[in-house]
Amino acid sequence: MSWKKIVILFVTLVVIATGVITYLWYQARQAGGVDIAITAPDSVEIGVPFTASIAVSNTGSGIAQQTSLALSLPDGFVFMSEAASKRVVTKSLGSLGTGTVTNQEFRIMPVSGENNLVQLEALLSYIPTDLGSRFEKQAVKDVSIGTSGISLDIAAPQKIFAGETFEVKVDYKNESITDFHNLQLLLQYPRGFTFVSSTLHPDEDNTLWKLGDLRAGSQGSFTIKGTMTGPDNAFFDFVVGINTSFLGKEYAINQKTASISIAASPFSLVVTVNDRSDYVATANDVLTYELTYTNNTDIGLKDVIITARLIGTMFDQSRINSHEGVVKPNGTIEWNAARVADLAVIRPGETGSVSFSAGTLSQYPIRRISDKNFTLKMSAEIESPSVPQSVASSRTIGSVSTETKVGGTLRPSMSAFFKDKSGIKNTGPLPLKVAAPTTFTMYWTLRNEATDMDGVTFKTFLGPNVRYTGTYVASNGVAPEYNTRTQEFIWRVGRVSATKGIIDAPLDLAFQVEITPSSDQLNQFPVLLGETTVTGTDLFTSGSYFDKLESFATLLINDPQLTSRDTQVNP
Repeated sequence: MSWKKIVILFVTLVVIATGVITYLWYQARQAGGVDIAITAPDSVEIGVPFTASIAVSNTGSGIAQQTSLALSLPDGFVFMSEAASKRVVTKSLGSLGTGTVTNQEFRIMPVSGENNLVQLEALLSYIPTDLGSRFEKQAVKDVSIGTSGISLDIAAPQKIFAGETFEVKVDYKNESITDFHNLQLLLQYPRGFTFVSSTLHPDEDNTLWKLGDLRAGSQGSFTIKGTMTGPDNAFFDFVVGINTSFLGKEYAINQKTASISIAASPFSLVVTVNDRSDYVATANDVLTYELTYTNNTDIGLKDVIITARLIGTMFDQSRINSHEGVVKPNGTIEWNAARVADLAVIRPGETGSVSFSAGTLSQYPIRRISDKNFTLKMSAEIESPSVPQSVASSRTIGSVSTETKVGGTLRPSMSAFFKDKSGIKNTGPLPLKVAAPTTFTMYWTLRNEATDMDGVTFKTFLGPNVRYTGTYVASNGVAPEYNTRTQEFIWRVGRVSATKGIIDAPLDLAFQVEITPSSDQLNQFPVLLGETTVTGTDLFTSGSYFDKLESFATLLINDPQLTSRDTQVNP
């Protein structure tokens, strides 16, 4: 390459570089006069709204076109005029001429992030005059999040006894310089908690209190009472939260939790009924309750009182007895040191027991179809004014409850007629004669008293020289089954509802049998049906039911038009 070409190339490169530098200088000059700045409090409180002001200025020589401003919020902040989930709000500012200054305000509220340092970020986007490129300017503002504007506290005992009434106190205060409006306080209870009362009446479901407005510096408190049930040494959380609302939107601004544990029962109390934990009672029964107690604390428990209460319409109040306890007029039984010397002091680890008996009614108290599935409930409590130091309580208690199911009873019966109302026509000689067939109508009748029964079945065998004719009338439409080889006769009733035959009509099966007496039955009253068994399953107790009817001979025929002479076999 010649020297002249080299000079030309060098000059060309210099011209291009000068043009680029000039362009970039001009572009920077055009864009350099636009700026943004964020003004906001250095520290804020949760739940207290504040204003973030963003100043946008154009001090350059050109016009900033298609200008837009975006403010991005960190986690834990919300825009007061937007959906709570919205993190960025963008505003279009149009064109900003030379010397233009504009302030854009954003109403913001922190809702979480206590004692945290975060940043607000603003981004300005624009196109300078005569330049096609879009420029951006960014500004940030450090903001320290303090505590909530509403202080909240929940206080509860660390340990309680299962079943013991205890208190939970809630305190709240407006710590900010701003008035709060439409405050709501919500309590979340653990499973096993039973609400008893509150010094401030709740507005909904014993869990929501509408506090309304709370001026700066104002405060309030209330106490709820309740009981807990659950396993020993288990922990449970009570959660209290406070909400406020702005522009129709609700925000949670504070939440606190208190944990409670259930202390191991100082008195373990175990109950058995007739030496069993799963005893099933019946009508006209006697139940012997034994209450076994143990002192599980490390101190002697003095002046102990044990009380048992009986609940259930099947209890016969006149048949409650206790050798050592006192039966009160209301049916409760009480034991104290005056009757049981061991109750004066129960030493650590010591075990003892008391007992009583109670009878059940001989008849089920059935008045309506719904009167079924009777239970016998017994609840007992043992208590002493002595209290271990680690437990916040005014007394030491233990409790137990048991529920004994009362099984149902089927009432089967059997009868027979020569003339009856079923419509079955009987024939043959009366008195009975050897070698002459005579027919009778047999009846099985079934009543069910107190529980639903399933799989109910009648089974029997026909007597000598007796056969089933195949004629029957069943009130439930279920046909009987007959085995001609074995003479077994079965009626599979199936399911029978409680109170069937007590409130409404019973179930009936009328079936015809024929007897042809033999000579060896002369002067006898032959057996028509052998022993009948009645079985089923009690759907309330899941127990098996069994009953039986004695064999039925012609002497027992119920037909009022017949005498014993008519049902005795003659030559």
